[in-house]
Amino acid sequence: MTDRVARLAMGLLLLVHVFLLAWALAGLADWLLPRTPWPEVSNPLFPRWVLLLQWLFILATAAVFLLGYALRWRHMPVAVAVGYAAMAAPCALETTVYLQHAFRYPAMAIEYAAYLLILWFLFRSGFVRRRLAPA
Repeated sequence: MTDRVARLAMGLLLLVHVFLLAWALAGLADWLLPRTPWPEVSNPLFPRWVLLLQWLFILATAAVFLLGYALRWRHMPVAVAVGYAAMAAPCALETTVYLQHAFRYPAMAIEYAAYLLILWFLFRSGFVRRRLAPA
């Protein structure tokens, strides 16, 4: 993979994680406040404790990704892997216990595949390795 393609991929991943951070903040606001000025982003099928875990794991993982990249933290890929594993747990619970639609298992598989693809990029990209290398 060329550095140009890797830079574009990283730019896309940064945007995705900015979105995840905003989504998690909106979800936590849904969880904490009786009313928000935007439509609710939390799935009403999920219990409050599952939603709290979901939003906290997404918030933490997105923050680790964004801050780790910005600060050139060499352990960022490992920390993101831990975050994705944490995010996968509520996803599995939501998919197997609470969701009822026919596409729930393929959706979970796509989510897990996205985690694996992103982690492959973070661990294998020379661009990422150089970016996060100690000075």
